[in-house]
Amino acid sequence: MTTTIETVRSAIEEVEEIEIAILSRLQRNPKIYAPESRHDSVLLRNTKKRSYKETLTQQHEVSLLLSQHAKRCGVIKELLQDTRSSMLAVEIATFKDSSNDLKMFDSCIANIKLHHERYPNLQVEDLAHLYSMGSSGIILSNETDEAGLRALKKRKPKMSILSAFGSSIDLDALFTGEELLGKYVDLSECHKLYLNLPGLTKVSYLEYLDSFNVFSASNFPKDQQYKSYLGTLAAYLRGFYDKAYPLEDVGEILSTIEKEFETQATTATASLQEHEDGSVWCDSCNKLFAKRSVYDGHLSGKRHKKAAAALASPSMEDKSGAQEVRKLEFEIVRFSQLLEPVIISTKQNTTRRRALTDRERALEIMTLTETLEDDESDIDVSDKDEVENPNNMPLGIDGKPMPFWLYKLQGLSKGFTCEICCNETYRGRRGFASHFFEPRHIHGLKCLGIEPSGAFKGITAVDEAVKLWDTLKKEKRKEEAEREGAVEVEDQDGNVIEERVYEDLKRQGLL
Repeated sequence: MTTTIETVRSAIEEVEEIEIAILSRLQRNPKIYAPESRHDSVLLRNTKKRSYKETLTQQHEVSLLLSQHAKRCGVIKELLQDTRSSMLAVEIATFKDSSNDLKMFDSCIANIKLHHERYPNLQVEDLAHLYSMGSSGIILSNETDEAGLRALKKRKPKMSILSAFGSSIDLDALFTGEELLGKYVDLSECHKLYLNLPGLTKVSYLEYLDSFNVFSASNFPKDQQYKSYLGTLAAYLRGFYDKAYPLEDVGEILSTIEKEFETQATTATASLQEHEDGSVWCDSCNKLFAKRSVYDGHLSGKRHKKAAAALASPSMEDKSGAQEVRKLEFEIVRFSQLLEPVIISTKQNTTRRRALTDRERALEIMTLTETLEDDESDIDVSDKDEVENPNNMPLGIDGKPMPFWLYKLQGLSKGFTCEICCNETYRGRRGFASHFFEPRHIHGLKCLGIEPSGAFKGITAVDEAVKLWDTLKKEKRKEEAEREGAVEVEDQDGNVIEERVYEDLKRQGLL
């Protein structure tokens, strides 16, 4: 018999193991949750590049882990919410009671022994193994012929990255071939339903991709067939978004869409009559009139009277049906906006594939299949653990530690400190020499009131830079003075004097 205390403890342990599992996946592949704008940042610079299929697979697995995390947290919250009258409080009080003399503890031990005697072959649940990467034991191989099986025995087989908990995830079964793992939408079935609708223009599939999310405010069929088509289209877009972006909360998105629809419906109802520009909308005729006088003139017409009579006495079923149709259309438009990049890619891919022959299409499918299979990552020690770097060597462009001989050859073992750059230490002569022309060093010189120039290359101390700047200013003033006294002239008596002195004497009338 399991006590409530043990149930809470095991739930907390499982929550911690799930958090560790999610963290290990994010450390191995930050692209699982990193925003698109940060994919080229420092966060991903020193990590191994992962394939699109692997990233999407782990996103689905993390989504499952988050769902399990929420369930276990719900169990913990339910057991801890009432500490006075709950079974947990009773058990804690029993354990604290000194008069029991460890009777409760002995009873728990006896129950545990009895349970294991009754089930001697029961294996202990290893939560760390259950949620660890690669614990599913699935071998990635499509080679079913004898030659392929013999080759598979000779080399190390590729193992799936999925854990035992997420072993049921299969992207190939989740997406169709046309969707290509969420890169494109497949609206062919919805297009067939659209072509069967009465009173609508027949369009090609490419034209349908351009107009499936465009709805006119008037003249649309309100029958059950149109409503069924909208429901199928909305359900597909909703499901595709959930498959392509598993970490997004579709329920929250639907709640937001419903609130926006209610707000829009209220606003639209309140503004059906006269607008600020003088135009008037007739709800009965579903038409906009430019002026109030034109609107008043059409009120006596037979068409308006007939439409007004039909609008005045609709059944509750018609009202709810029209409202549901408008809601489905609004949902389709919103999900189309969320899936806009995918829809644009689908249009481009459809246009490109139209120009291919049947043989070229078959070759393209084979190439894509092979590419996706090659991209599937296998799990080994280097993937699970961090790269070994005991000597704390800097990482190269491939994300691996630099060899020690190259580290010594480039002089990275020597550090050079620059006082002008706030005592920043630069490794290697090459990096130290190039930093004199970088914005940080130039900004430091300007903060000291020094105009940057090549004369300050190699100067790192603030005092030396200030002294050199004073020396340069003195030399500059001296050069200017010498340049001014370089020109000499003669006066009327033949005396040779500087031009500056001559001009001063001349202005004073002494010459």
